[in-house]
Parts: sequence; structure tokens; C-alpha cells
Amino acid sequence: MRVWYLHRTPSVCAGCERGCAIDIYENHGKIYRYKPRHNPLVNGYWMCDEGRQSFKKLQTERRITKALYQSGEHLVSESFSAAVRRAADAVRKTGEAHGARSIGALVG
Repeated sequence: MRVWYLHRTPSVCAGCERGCAIDIYENHGKIYRYKPRHNPLVNGYWMCDEGRQSFKKLQTERRITKALYQSGEHLVSESFSAAVRRAADAVRKTGEAHGARSIGALVG
């Protein structure tokens, strides 16, 4: 893609734990490059190779775009509101069985 067709959007990289300041260059919803944006407190003028190439992973067709849950050996689609209710029920049951301090969650 020619650089003059790209639109720049300031963002933060999720390629590693640093959280580098970056500019995303895209056109018609497709990302073509990440470039470091100067931030002297986090990344200076630099960004890691993992972060620089991480946009390619965001554009694969295998990306999850709907809520899924495991039913036997299969993944079953459901609405996001139903998924949130299912997660809340699981947290409530775990808290009742093992105490509120036994619950932790990581959501992405």
C-alpha cells in the first residue's frame, strides 16, 4: 500500500508487556504497519520486533468474533449478553463453594 493512502491513528502496542506508544497506519480497515511514536517515559523512539509485526495476527481469518462456550467436544456460539450471564453464574458458584477470595479472572 502506498504511504499516501494510509491513515495514521495514535495507539498503544500490545506486542509485549512494555505498552509502546505507536502509530497505526491503515486503509479501509486493514492495518499495513505499526511505527513507534516517541514517548520518552516508555519506549523512546523504539519498539520491539514482536510488536512491530504483531498487527499481522490481528488480520487472520481465525480470529474469534463471537462468544463461544465449550459443550462436550464442540464450541457453541451464543450472544455476548448470554456469555456474560454464564460467566457471572460461574463466578457466583465458585465464590459460594470456595469463598470470595478464591476467585480471579483475566479477560481479554
